[in-house]
Amino acid sequence: MNTSPHFEDDLKGDEKGNLEHVEDVSTLDANLDTKDTIKGTVGLTGEGGAIVLIPTPSADPSDYIKANKGYQDITNLITVPTLSMGIGNLVFMPIALAVGRRPVFLFSCALLFVGCIVASQVTNYEYHLGIRIVIGFAAGQSEALVPLMLKEAFFLHERANVLAFQAAFQTIVGCILTIFASNIAAAVYAGLAGFLLVTAYFFVPETAYDRPLSAYTGATEAMPGITTTLATLESQMPSGTTQSNRPALDEAKYGPRTLRKDVRMFVKKMDWMEAYLLLKHCLEMCFFPNMLIIILMNSWYLGVNIGMGTTYATLLEAPPYNWAPKWVGVAQAGQIVVAFVALPMLGIFSDKLITYMAKRNNGVHEPETRLIPLAFPVALGVLSTVLFGAGYAHPEKFHWFVIIFSYCGSYFAFIAASVAGQTYLLDCYPTRSGAVLTLICAARGIISFGLTYSLVPTTTKLGYMKAYGMYAGVMALFALFAVGLYFRGKAIRNWSMRWIKEDGDKTKPHYG
Repeated sequence: MNTSPHFEDDLKGDEKGNLEHVEDVSTLDANLDTKDTIKGTVGLTGEGGAIVLIPTPSADPSDYIKANKGYQDITNLITVPTLSMGIGNLVFMPIALAVGRRPVFLFSCALLFVGCIVASQVTNYEYHLGIRIVIGFAAGQSEALVPLMLKEAFFLHERANVLAFQAAFQTIVGCILTIFASNIAAAVYAGLAGFLLVTAYFFVPETAYDRPLSAYTGATEAMPGITTTLATLESQMPSGTTQSNRPALDEAKYGPRTLRKDVRMFVKKMDWMEAYLLLKHCLEMCFFPNMLIIILMNSWYLGVNIGMGTTYATLLEAPPYNWAPKWVGVAQAGQIVVAFVALPMLGIFSDKLITYMAKRNNGVHEPETRLIPLAFPVALGVLSTVLFGAGYAHPEKFHWFVIIFSYCGSYFAFIAASVAGQTYLLDCYPTRSGAVLTLICAARGIISFGLTYSLVPTTTKLGYMKAYGMYAGVMALFALFAVGLYFRGKAIRNWSMRWIKEDGDKTKPHYG
């Protein structure tokens, strides 16, 4: 979510070193009766405990301070691009579903590359903010489009691990660049963006693939009259495609996979109905209770973390800690620990857990299992938020490690909520994956922007202790909602089916 080509280099200097810390804030066949469908309840294990593969595989550096820009103006450089990242998902995701993932991904890489070059050259604050907004549109694809591509490229029982790895890798790279930003020329960031564009062209193929609706139930396509009511699904468990009986690759029919095929710009047939349906389904699904809880939870946790990210350096540089501005960015190293240890554990644990629970449940996977790994990071997030407010209000009573621990703990809570929330909803609504990811990321950007934009007046009015205590209270409230969702989520999914219909061509799923 880093939206600047030289994230802190433009803010270096003793007068503005208090912002050197800024963090990387940066498918069931056509004859199915969806009224009787319990989407998300799928067969994950078959005979002998073999894992069913779902989806079923087929054969300036200018001194802003000197430009008379205050703290709120500098904060806008982080919060406003966050908003554009959210809105960008509403623009680019419909296009990705209509024309293909690869063209949109490469376009966003090119836009990032050009934006980095321009941002490194402008010296006017307003122009620089404008370029950051454009970069935000490009960077937003890492939030919805990339998870969609990963979801399409990996099986259900690998999903959390893959998304956690993406988050970990993104965190590590972002933290390293932030730590050394003051010592890296702005041109290096443009160079990295250019390198990304070139490598993406050769190594990121189109991930969209037309599959039958039955590919997302855990049963085979050939079974006549297949439905996904729970009783029918349990009786069909042994028929699922597993690693041992997946279809052999048929090069005679499909041809071999080649680099020439992979680098094609347009692979799928353009279907603008997909773009319309994505926006339509986003509007419908935002009223689903489970969607609403996850969206608000993600947005609030992100907003709180960004709020900490825009203020903690000021605290570390002031008495009694008296950190030198050039060392404040080193605090980001704590998030590297989060990425290396906590996030992979979260992903691996989630995927292992759903497999274990499915075996105990006659081979049936229930998406609510994805919510169990949230317990520890959510509790840590609430604790971290309270500690941060107390540490800011009474720094003389706390060691500087409390500030860094709180910031990193809050970030872990957000990433955990993001990974767990996304995998849960993707499991719930597999044929609405585009709408799920677009809705989460768009709302997250918009709501977190509102929260962080109001940070200064809120802390000014309430003080840091009361303000962050309030933030922590809302975080705890969403945690309680998540507990309720764990016990009543299946009933909510069943209820929501009355609003989910296969629009357009009913012979295939519509990923929006």
